[in-house]
Order: sequence, then C-alpha cells, then structure tokens
Amino acid sequence: MSRNRTLPILIVPLAAALSLLLAASAFAAQPIAGSTYNGFLSTGAYRGFRPPVSFKVSANGKLLRGFKWAGDGCLGLGGPGDPWTSPQMNNEVGTIDVSPSGTFSVKNVKATTAAPGGNGTKVTISTVNGRFTTAKTASGTITYTMKGPGGGTCSPATVRFTATAH
Repeated sequence: MSRNRTLPILIVPLAAALSLLLAASAFAAQPIAGSTYNGFLSTGAYRGFRPPVSFKVSANGKLLRGFKWAGDGCLGLGGPGDPWTSPQMNNEVGTIDVSPSGTFSVKNVKATTAAPGGNGTKVTISTVNGRFTTAKTASGTITYTMKGPGGGTCSPATVRFTATAH
C-alpha cells in the first residue's frame, strides 16, 4: 500500500504563508494617539502655496478628528497671497474611524461654506480613503464634487494626499 505524500507537502507552505499574513497584520501601522498630522494634496502649488490637509488623532488612536483639506475645485482662487488660508477654500470632513489595520475611510460627507467672494454658498461632497503607512505618515485619496453659487458643478475629481505627525 502506498501513501500519498502530496498533502503534507502542501500543508507546510500553506502554514508558513498564513503565519506571515498574521505577523504582517500584527505590525499594521497605527497613528500616534493625540498627534496632529499636516500635509499637502498632490495638486500643484498656486503662487508657490500648496493646498494643505490636516487632522488630529484622538487620545485612544481610534479616530481622526477635524479632518479638513483645501481646494478650489472649479470656483477660482481669487486675489494675491496664500489662497488656502481662506475659510472658503477649506473643506471640512470631520471625524473618521481608524481600523485596527490603520486604514480609514468615510463616504459622501457634505460640507456647506460661503463661496469665495461672498457670493452665495459652496457645497462640497468628499469621500476620503487612506491608511497609515507608518505611525508618523498617512496617505490616501480624496474624491470630491463641488457645487458653487449659480449651479456651477465640478465633475468628480480625485486628489492624493500625504500627512505626517508633528
């Protein structure tokens, strides 16, 4: 009677692969609790000023609070100076949960602010997807639509961001 040796040969590599997967998830990057992260969007600079992104990690490290990003969409940037300091150019997303694996996401968050130049309101709908690549660095994407006064709507756009703890 002959024995089938295929099964033990398959079990060893499968067990090794599973243990590597479990080890990788145990070392998933988590944010630094209580830290503030600041960074920039991937879009180009305007007059030398890059559009920022920022958020603060909760004391327990499970939430991103005050997530906001700056961008003009299709509404224009206005006069001289750093346009990103204007409240009208900042888009609030708010609080986002952080998973045990260090990923975070939120979909279709609506924010309404005054439009640039005080001409009505601007409505931005943002979807954020990201992850902590290290404890000090997060990166991801922001997909958004923007509607300005008079019904002008920007098509959905996606920008990348990177933020680091300070």
